[in-house]
Amino acid sequence: MTLGAQFKQQLTDLMAMLGSTEPYFIRCIKPNSHKKPNMLDQKMTYDQLLYAGMLETIRIRRMGYPIRYTLDDFWKRYRCVAPEVAPGSDPHATAEALVKAMGLNIPMETQIGKTKVFFKQDTANDLEDRRNVALTSVIMRMQTWWRFAHLRSTFVEQRQTSVQLQAWWRYAHARKNLVQSRKSSTLIAAYWRMVKAMRVKKALAEAKRKKEEARRKKEEEERKKMIEKLGKEEAEKRIKEEEDAKAAAAAKEAQDMRDQASGVQLGDEDEEAARKAEEEAKAAEEEEKKKKKKKKGADLKKDSRGSIMMKKGMELEIPINVDGRVTLGLGWTGGQWDLDASCLLFRYKQHRDDVYYYKPKSKDTAVTHKGGYAGIIRTNIPGEDAEQIEVNLPKVAAKTNAMLFVVTVFSPEGNFSSVRDAYVRLMDTATESEYCRYTLDKAGDETARIMCKLFRHGFSRWRLQAIGAPSEGRLYKHMISKVEPFLEDEPPKRRFKIRIHRGKLVDIKAMYKGEEKGGGLSTMVEVRYDTETKKSKLIKKSNNPQWKTAREIAGHGTQMEFNILNRVRFGHNVGGSASFMKAAHLGYVLYRAASLTVDLPPEKVEIKEEWFKLEQRDKARGRGQTSITGEIKLSIIER
Repeated sequence: MTLGAQFKQQLTDLMAMLGSTEPYFIRCIKPNSHKKPNMLDQKMTYDQLLYAGMLETIRIRRMGYPIRYTLDDFWKRYRCVAPEVAPGSDPHATAEALVKAMGLNIPMETQIGKTKVFFKQDTANDLEDRRNVALTSVIMRMQTWWRFAHLRSTFVEQRQTSVQLQAWWRYAHARKNLVQSRKSSTLIAAYWRMVKAMRVKKALAEAKRKKEEARRKKEEEERKKMIEKLGKEEAEKRIKEEEDAKAAAAAKEAQDMRDQASGVQLGDEDEEAARKAEEEAKAAEEEEKKKKKKKKGADLKKDSRGSIMMKKGMELEIPINVDGRVTLGLGWTGGQWDLDASCLLFRYKQHRDDVYYYKPKSKDTAVTHKGGYAGIIRTNIPGEDAEQIEVNLPKVAAKTNAMLFVVTVFSPEGNFSSVRDAYVRLMDTATESEYCRYTLDKAGDETARIMCKLFRHGFSRWRLQAIGAPSEGRLYKHMISKVEPFLEDEPPKRRFKIRIHRGKLVDIKAMYKGEEKGGGLSTMVEVRYDTETKKSKLIKKSNNPQWKTAREIAGHGTQMEFNILNRVRFGHNVGGSASFMKAAHLGYVLYRAASLTVDLPPEKVEIKEEWFKLEQRDKARGRGQTSITGEIKLSIIER
């Protein structure tokens, strides 16, 4: 590059820089004589400024008013120095008031023009210092207020927490003292009753000893008199006859008491015959029930694992364990495609929720997909479940009455043609014991399978239906419309007035022990129909409770469930405060009238004071609780 080209390029850069700024004037200064960048010769630069008159120009300018602000900028910048000055509609008057409030000398230090305010350099520097002090004061006040607000909120929160902790501690301390005092008083009362009983026992034993001694003395005197009168052999013979007669009378009295306890009145042959006939009828009825149960059990085939082998279309009632959690395992053999299991939740034919691989929990957290995002890796090992879906039956929302389990082929080109030995099985989650299993037939070219249906039978009872129907769909949402044929129509809304009269309950456990447990059971009746739940009043310590409770209930269901609940405290019958009680399930009545079904025309239900026998209690559900049998009297009137 030539020297002229270099000069031209440098001049172009200089003009571009000047064009990007707003200078008052331009003066070129040569920094050094060597023409090198980033090198400043101080003496040479000073001489140029001096001889060019720049220093004199600066001195003269500083003697004037070099600092200038428009009226609005002046007000905005320095209003913090004199906050007592209020803004006005006239900017000139407002600026003049602000200058006077700051104590500036208008002729000597500042001048106010039509559009600007002029300051000398020293005055401007002083104003900047005053502005910095004012801003610092404002910032410090803001920081002080913020620290106050923060500390105040922290203090209030700590005070509320401490008040709650103090209240809880007072409650816990008083509760501990109450429990300790109650235990001590119970122990002292038991000890005192024992002392009194021992004293009474001792007094009774002494009285009995004296009475027995007097009786022996009297018998000995009579025996001696009899021997003197009749002779020794004849006297002993009569004494033996009297003892035999006394023994026979005692045996007869004991037999009479046993007969009266069993309900037989001596000398009444008709009642005895009726009792025998009733016993024979009951025995025949029990035998018939055993035969039906045996026949039903014979129809349920079991494999080597003890699991019930279900057939297509078969329904099976699910035994509810203590915590109500069951697991449905789905598995298959073969298939190079990506297969996904999903659960669709319905209220009749209305879709409510769904659970699948990428959404592993339902809204009510009752259904969990134990695979993928739920934390367990899916496997396809022969003999093991490919996917598992856990269902917590008591937590299922009341509006959900059916769950359908489907398996879809996610791969676009895949189908069920290479899938073999597909099955679905039901397990108890707690014990991992298998209850039933349904093995599907050989599949075809379909892309989805509707495996089974889990639906309510009543309210707290559930049934499993084996379906195994082929379908088409790649995702869970494709199956929502395909499962509609396996769902029931919603029944019309009905309203009933239910009156719970009384019950006849037999405590089987206490009966076997030959005693009444605590003088009776503290029971109540819980009525469940569709999504509504009603309860009767609590009757304490009675096996023949008189509930006498009327309730109204409404819904779209087809069955009513009456549950008998026993209120217990820590496993014992109670009649005290309900805050320490829980309800134990004893038995239930499932009512399904023809007028409540969807298929038949609506007919008014009118049942007045009819006895209903309690269904057999689920042993697993009532594990460790009292077992009862009996019947309850109900009235069901449709409104």
